Amino acid sequence: MSQITITSFVNYKDNVGNLNLIPIDHDARNKNHWDVIRWWYEGRTIYEACARVDNTDNGDVLYIASSTNNPYLKIEFDGGNYTFDSDYKREHIDRILIKTVSDDIDIQVPLRGPIGTATVSQPLDIAENGGANWVGGNTYEVGETVFGKTALFTGGIEPITYRWRIQTRASSADSWGNGNGPWTNVTNDKVDISHVLTEVGQVRIHSQARENNAPNALINSFTGGQNVTAP
Repeated sequence: MSQITITSFVNYKDNVGNLNLIPIDHDARNKNHWDVIRWWYEGRTIYEACARVDNTDNGDVLYIASSTNNPYLKIEFDGGNYTFDSDYKREHIDRILIKTVSDDIDIQVPLRGPIGTATVSQPLDIAENGGANWVGGNTYEVGETVFGKTALFTGGIEPITYRWRIQTRASSADSWGNGNGPWTNVTNDKVDISHVLTEVGQVRIHSQARENNAPNALINSFTGGQNVTAP
């Protein structure tokens, strides 16, 4: 969980994790706050005084519009959701804009009552053409080393564990076992892997992404099973 409490356009407290208040550029027209085109106004261009908070975890930029130089707002981020004002002490907050890599999220701030939660993460999934795969040229014979790649995943709520293992079975009539030992953690990429074949039967790669916080989503990617023959 990351959090920050802004106490003005340029001051903050209780900063934990990856939310950072960004000071205004030295060449800016106003040295005390960011001037942002009022995103909810349709018509002539009007600039709005804002504090800027960057989320270095995912590249999001938050603009917090205020009617005075002394806004107060607690912001929290759990890897997929932003929540605001959990201490019920907000002051002078007019509107919030979250700029993500794919969308702009406009959050209206009611005069009283809770500010809505904003979800910015996509569901955990296998990336397009990103499934686990064998590398061409393998010889599936006992004693041979075979090569493959782990899956590439998208979305999900951090922190996420990415890992892989080899699964084996004696024949297609049997269930898949855990094969040759424990999981191996990897980065979220098409990581090169290898495995020495030790027994006749079938073998496949099991690649997995698992969230470590609620809702604890989990998704698996498997290669096709390959028949392993005797040398």
